Amino acid sequence: MLENMNRELMQLLEQVAREKGLPLKVIVEAMITAIELAARKRDKAKFDVEYDEASGTIRLFEIKEVVETVINPRLEIDLAHARKIKPDAVLGDEVYIERDISELGRISAQKAKQIINQKVKEAEKQKVYDQFKDRIGDVILGVVQRIENGVVVSLGEAEAILPRREQIPGEFYKRGDKLRAYITEVKMGSSGKWPQIVLSRTCDDFLIRLFEIEVPEIAEGIVQIVGVAREPGNRAKIGVRSLDRNVDPVGACVGMRGARIQSIVRELRGEKIDIIEWSDDPALLASRAVTPAKVLTASVNKDEKSVDIVVEDDQLALAIGKRGQNAKLAVRLTKCRINITSESERRIVIQESFEKALTHAGLGESASQHVVTQTAFPIQNEQEDQEESEDIDDMYEQDDENDLYDRDDLDQTDKQDDENDLYEQDELDETEEQDDENDLYEQETDPLLMLGLEETTLDLLVESGFSSLEDIALSSVDDLTSIPGIDYRKALRLVEQARQLLEISQSQISEVRTDE
Repeated sequence: MLENMNRELMQLLEQVAREKGLPLKVIVEAMITAIELAARKRDKAKFDVEYDEASGTIRLFEIKEVVETVINPRLEIDLAHARKIKPDAVLGDEVYIERDISELGRISAQKAKQIINQKVKEAEKQKVYDQFKDRIGDVILGVVQRIENGVVVSLGEAEAILPRREQIPGEFYKRGDKLRAYITEVKMGSSGKWPQIVLSRTCDDFLIRLFEIEVPEIAEGIVQIVGVAREPGNRAKIGVRSLDRNVDPVGACVGMRGARIQSIVRELRGEKIDIIEWSDDPALLASRAVTPAKVLTASVNKDEKSVDIVVEDDQLALAIGKRGQNAKLAVRLTKCRINITSESERRIVIQESFEKALTHAGLGESASQHVVTQTAFPIQNEQEDQEESEDIDDMYEQDDENDLYDRDDLDQTDKQDDENDLYEQDELDETEEQDDENDLYEQETDPLLMLGLEETTLDLLVESGFSSLEDIALSSVDDLTSIPGIDYRKALRLVEQARQLLEISQSQISEVRTDE
């Protein structure tokens, strides 16, 4: 009968193990502990439970100490009775007396059942913890179970919590919705609570994992994600680079007809994502980081450890973004300070610094304005000089016609006046010749010559529209590299050199005085 009872008990334990998804050994250990505790509580005696794995039987033994005179019958046995059970027993030995488990009674069985349930729950909790503790950093797919102080997400065998602070702004959830989230923390619960699995949809790592899932090149290590900056629900910037020169990192992330990036955007509820090709050049990286704005020039300020960017006037608002969002994300992505100015503001700054330098040298406001205009805006002045020359020629032609008309009626006195006019005309011609020589000298001292370029390269610059130092200083490196014979390094050097020359040195000011 005991054998039949043990067989039925083992079948029941095996069924519980299958239902709970736990090893049979865990259920058996819980059963052994429950029987032992129930027996001790009923008889206030010492018990031991043995489990025979081979036969699958559980046996209960009462333990008594062999003594000469019994004082506590629950814990002691005399030598004569002890030797009936154990023939070689001596004083001080422990004798194991087998008891029938069915004798424990209904109350003890209930207590055993409670202990078994408790042990099973503890085993389930430990199983969940062991299952998810190594999955921190993974993206899981769950179903919304309920909304209470956050979103409770069912993961099948366990439940996780998506706190309000980790939810994308503007998202709404209802029971049964499927969502992806990033596991940030797994910790054991206290006071009998289940392990707490914390999820997030706002962290930068969540975006990285989504790209690894959608883009095989990233999962295989061909394309690397170098940096990420997010404003959850609004905009994100991600920097990528390729370890294979034949693979375009941006194109790989976008996918055919944008299929890959659109899948990620849908998961993030329409969050805009700018994919930027990474560069070790801070100026180039910063120029790309302020996308979608188009950059005219970018230069690195090593002293302040920042990058100065110049954009078109109509691109300034786009570069900064709503509430400075685009600029903030660019700074977080590049990890360097970025100063964004418009082209008109840059021109004003250059002109003011020019005027300040000349005024400080004692040339006066009008002279400084003249020199600044001649240096910074040569194309405009050439046009004005040409128009002024045409006006003077028209005036001379009109005067010649008037003189010819009056010559027929003039007397000898008028002839004398003509001689005086002729003398004055000769002096005027000499003055104009001197002015032409000065103009020729100024032409020979063209500021572009101070760049130290070959005559061929200089001609190509002028033909391409770069006829002044300011044109070069305000241009981008990409604009200059389009000119034959000028590579990236040479273009970068020309831009920096032009900007330095525009801040007039004392020697240049002395030359201006000599010319005067």
